[in-house]
Amino acid sequence: MTIESHIDHTRRRIVARVVGKFTIADIRRVIDASVNDPDFEPGFDIFTDHTEVGDPITTEQVKQMVEHLRDRALAGARWAALVNTPASYGKLRMVQMLLRDIPIDVQIFTSRREAEAWLAFPRS
Repeated sequence: MTIESHIDHTRRRIVARVVGKFTIADIRRVIDASVNDPDFEPGFDIFTDHTEVGDPITTEQVKQMVEHLRDRALAGARWAALVNTPASYGKLRMVQMLLRDIPIDVQIFTSRREAEAWLAFPRS
């Protein structure tokens, strides 16, 4: 499995870690499994760790993922993405821009501590 994920019900979030190579099918599987998990509730946030990714997500994968996220009960979510390369940062900026109309608030971090602090901060 190249994308590991689970629901953290206590923190009210989806948590995923991308390791090595992945496909759009992997991305779709994780999205669907997360929103169909009995512990998931609308309004949960998202934390993804991309620090062990092989190649970053491609432009085509970004477009397909964004389309797949529509109507998946994630509107209003905050998504903290942890990255450690400029390429991953750039692709997640594309995700950030394309998800504005859903809306999902994507923020990209290079520090786990800062990502966790952002998600822990109460919504306004």
